[in-house]
Amino acid sequence: MQKRKITKSAVTNIFRFVSYNKLEPITIEGYNEFIACHYFEFSSLVIDFEAQPQKFAFPIEDRTRPLIYTPDFWVRLHNQQEVYFEIKPHDITLTDKFSQKWEMLQKQFVERELRLELVTDLQLTRGKMAENLKLVHRYMNREPNTAEQENILKLISNSQLSVSSLSEQLQLQEIIIIPYLLNLVAKKQLSFPLYAPLDINTVFHKPLPLIECRMGKVFEQILPVPDHITHDEFKEAFRKEVKQRLDEVDSYEHLDALPEREREQAIFRWKVLSKVGELCNGVLSNQRLAAIYKELESEFAEKTPSISSIKRWAKIYEESGRSIKALSPNISGRGNKAHRLSTEMEELIQQALDRIKDTKSGAVSSAYSYLQHLVFQFNQRSGLALKAPSIQTLWARFKKISPYEMAVKCRGKFKANKEFKHIAEMIKTNRLLERVEIDHTQLDFFVVEKESFIPLGRPWVTTLCDVHSRSVLGFYIGFTPPSFVSAARALKHALLPKDYVLIRYPDIKNPWLCFGKPEFIVSDNGKEFDDIDFKLVLGKLLMNAGKNPTATPYLKPIVERYFGKKNSELLRAHPGHTLATLKRSKDYDPAKNAVVDMDRLLHIVHIWICDIYHAGPNSRRDHIPNLKWVKAFERFAPVQNDYDPEDLNLLFCRTFTGQLRRDGVVFKRLHYSCDASAELRGRVGDHRVTYKIDPENLGYMYISNQLTKSFLKVPAVKFEYASSVTLHQHKINCIVARKTVGDKYCEEDIIEAKSRIHLLIEEAFLAKIQSKRRTGSTSKAARYVEDSERAKSLATEQHNENLVPLINAKNEEKSDQRVIKPIDTTGWELL
Repeated sequence: MQKRKITKSAVTNIFRFVSYNKLEPITIEGYNEFIACHYFEFSSLVIDFEAQPQKFAFPIEDRTRPLIYTPDFWVRLHNQQEVYFEIKPHDITLTDKFSQKWEMLQKQFVERELRLELVTDLQLTRGKMAENLKLVHRYMNREPNTAEQENILKLISNSQLSVSSLSEQLQLQEIIIIPYLLNLVAKKQLSFPLYAPLDINTVFHKPLPLIECRMGKVFEQILPVPDHITHDEFKEAFRKEVKQRLDEVDSYEHLDALPEREREQAIFRWKVLSKVGELCNGVLSNQRLAAIYKELESEFAEKTPSISSIKRWAKIYEESGRSIKALSPNISGRGNKAHRLSTEMEELIQQALDRIKDTKSGAVSSAYSYLQHLVFQFNQRSGLALKAPSIQTLWARFKKISPYEMAVKCRGKFKANKEFKHIAEMIKTNRLLERVEIDHTQLDFFVVEKESFIPLGRPWVTTLCDVHSRSVLGFYIGFTPPSFVSAARALKHALLPKDYVLIRYPDIKNPWLCFGKPEFIVSDNGKEFDDIDFKLVLGKLLMNAGKNPTATPYLKPIVERYFGKKNSELLRAHPGHTLATLKRSKDYDPAKNAVVDMDRLLHIVHIWICDIYHAGPNSRRDHIPNLKWVKAFERFAPVQNDYDPEDLNLLFCRTFTGQLRRDGVVFKRLHYSCDASAELRGRVGDHRVTYKIDPENLGYMYISNQLTKSFLKVPAVKFEYASSVTLHQHKINCIVARKTVGDKYCEEDIIEAKSRIHLLIEEAFLAKIQSKRRTGSTSKAARYVEDSERAKSLATEQHNENLVPLINAKNEEKSDQRVIKPIDTTGWELL
């Protein structure tokens, strides 16, 4: 059966785990599955694994449809044995529903001679396993060992050494040693206790010899953990406490929880009982109370309760364990709680209330009119004579609807749950670039053309923000809407150091410190993050990624807050801002008032990021991005790679397939060919190739060379034009060129000309039949074919040179009506 395809979810986070041995990321659903991928990736017992491997259909008694089940993982062990894993939260595994389903699944798998094993989140989070595995993945790469790493392997080959010992022997700082060590752990050349905290005293050693995996509790053997190492019980208890429902939480009796009126009455009754206790010595008979009643009247005056009330209060007080709160009057419990209306009328009232979808004036009146209609229809059907209650009754019922129920009626259950959900603490991070948020927005600001000051519109901005330091890691500002291209431009900017800032903008005082490869990128459900080329970028750079549930911008608070500050604090006071609050004003037109061009906007944004946003404190004045970055850099430095510009260009290219022929490879009417590509064709012949195009510059194409399993850089034949345009510009040029040709082309004229050719051919055949002489007929036919080919060739040349075709005298009037738009066709000969 086909595999389950995970795309997006309204309730669950989607993760993409990048494996060293797989080209594309592995898509999984949920954080627990994401952590499990790390176990399978770095265990010596596992040689291959796959998420959502296949669907199983199990027949069930007393049911017409089978049970469809997809395991979370399929794993192949080093002994070639295969195991399926189901990952579940521990709380769910305790329910009766899951226990029954799991028992049935186990039985079905055993009958098919397959093994299915259950893994809970408590097993995945033992000790520091999860955090250390993510840290190891961060420093994973496909590069060979450095000279320093080879020296480390030599030193550890005979003995176990700590980070501090290696630092002393190699004369390297711990901040440099740790990335080298973790990279060797990722390559399975070294090991350390992954369940323990990582610091300078952590001991690294050679991997233990591979042992035979027993087919019982396989997951426990993948990365063994001592029995005394468990999950964080305090954190687990706190999580359960937070998730308790209102009726399940512990309640604490306190007098201050009462309304003021009830609290005053409870205190008064307690004072009365205290005075009675002093005078009666604890004996509350009618005679004793009657004897002291005058003293009570002198103490409490007209508020003195009756003897029966005093005895009733005393009984309640004693039965409650002498709780003052119990003496408060039960005002909410007073009155008749039973419905006075019939069951049929209650159902009709509920139907009318369900019709209310908003809180606007007239909603209840409209519902009441509908209620009268329902009552009339009911009386017609049943023969009864029910009378609709008053509109005041419907209003009273309407006011009893809870805010949550009203939100469900007005905006739907999804938005109601979002509004009334528990606001938890923001996701915590332990190091730089552990979690990076990416998002797009359109600035509330108009930009003009530099020379003519013509309004160009509102640019888009794509930004990556580091959650730990709350710094801007990289960005792109331009008119390219959310797409792979804009995401790639921002990501490329984030990867590289920002040394250009102080050179290009000498008035900026603070350097832009932030750069490096993100450990985990979180985004929304934009289709650009599902793009196949974006997944290839993640796989090449070995970066994990995740997608939040739909319509949850609050799960990316750092980047969303950054966008808000930029629009409100940076751009709002300047000409060209949209000023949403003044949109209805006829005196303000943001497009006409705009004065800032794109170059100045980039300069302004760089100043604001470097000298204001990164250098200044937040609103609570407890966090400065630059200070946080510098301090966190000393512990776990970001992965620093010297990216080759050519490699980055190839990495962020768009991928296509096409044929390599004599004229090279054709992409969007552009031909790419050179001596090397011709030689490749000479060795292999015409064949289908994979090629990559840089959307930033079409001057070159990278063609797959199947002989060397690499890419060959091939220039465009029209290099001068192709190297001066982006893919977007070229598409527009093609559209304009086609429109220009269309304005000069009349399909009716061509059809009429072809008709005349067919008439001539028919006349020739008729003449041949009527003629008795056959001399020269063959040569005349050959000449016709030759002339036809020449005409076609000439037409093609004229088309390529953008010449206006000759116009038939009969069609002059019609052709004059066509609009011929002048266009600069320099460098467009190939279109």
